[in-house]
This record gives sequence, C-alpha cells and structure tokens, in this order.
Amino acid sequence: MLVCGIMFFPESPRHLMEVDREEEAMQVLRKLHFDGTNEEWIQQEFHEIKTTIAAEKAITVPGWRIMFTVPQWRTRLMHGVAVQVFTQFTGINVIGYVTKQAKLSLWLD
Repeated sequence: MLVCGIMFFPESPRHLMEVDREEEAMQVLRKLHFDGTNEEWIQQEFHEIKTTIAAEKAITVPGWRIMFTVPQWRTRLMHGVAVQVFTQFTGINVIGYVTKQAKLSLWLD
C-alpha cells in the first residue's frame, strides 16, 4: 500500500530547494499547509528552509572522501563501526529469538 501511495506524495520542499527549484518548493508548501490565513507562516517557513540550506552548504564539504582523510573523522567513523560490530557480538539477536521461542512454548503469545 505504501509503495502505491508514495507515487501521490509531493516532493519535499527541502529537497526542491536544495536542487534550486524554489518556485516548486513554495507551491508544495502552499499545497501542504495553506489554509487561507497563514501566508506569513508559509513565507517564514520558506525563508527558514532556504537559510538552513545555505548554512549547510557553507559548512559542508561535499563527498565521502573527507571522512577517511581527516584523522578526527576517521576516528569517529571507526568508533561507530566498532559499536555496531560489538553490538552484534553481544548476542542480543539470539536473546530476542530465544525469548520469542520460550513465550511460544509456554503459550504466552
């Protein structure tokens, strides 16, 4: 149902603004939120999205390579990967499976 319904969703105003389709972004904002009395709020929301995207573009370095070349970022990446790996090693998946099987065998479904 979700796959069929997604075709009728409008594109995200934020995405449209990121790809320099500001007029379409404003149309989507109006389509989603306009009730006849909130034009000022829609203009404010549009300006906020535009300002946020401009700030993000100013401080963001494009590409994934930077994550591996900057030592601090590489360290953070390795810590994140280690947490995910060790989480899998703890056996929490086995505990979840065994708990479900125990409940089923005791008819506590």
